[in-house]
Amino acid sequence: MEEERRPAPLEAPVEGEHSLREDLETLRDLLASIAEFLNRLNEPLEKLLNTMLSALDGARVGEDVGNFYRKLLESGMPQEEAVKLTREYFKARVESVNIARLVRSAADEMREKGGSGL
Repeated sequence: MEEERRPAPLEAPVEGEHSLREDLETLRDLLASIAEFLNRLNEPLEKLLNTMLSALDGARVGEDVGNFYRKLLESGMPQEEAVKLTREYFKARVESVNIARLVRSAADEMREKGGSGL
């Protein structure tokens, strides 16, 4: 009869060393934590990107500024004043695209929700 080959048993850890099983459990826990962290990042990053992209969308900004100007005129405001206010509105829209502020805001929101921030 042929003797069945069995894999060599894992050696018992030497005092002060971790066993392979403990290392694998630690790795599993670490990977689960990383996956959870990445899942928590998904929504805030999506919101940040959508906000940035919509703020940078020239057609959208142009449409918003045009609507603002039209409504000022429709409300009876003199054209000169409407132009002045529309320029200020456009300037404020352009200045609102401050990426550093958006990133900071997203990091603050993550901290408030219990995340570790960026």
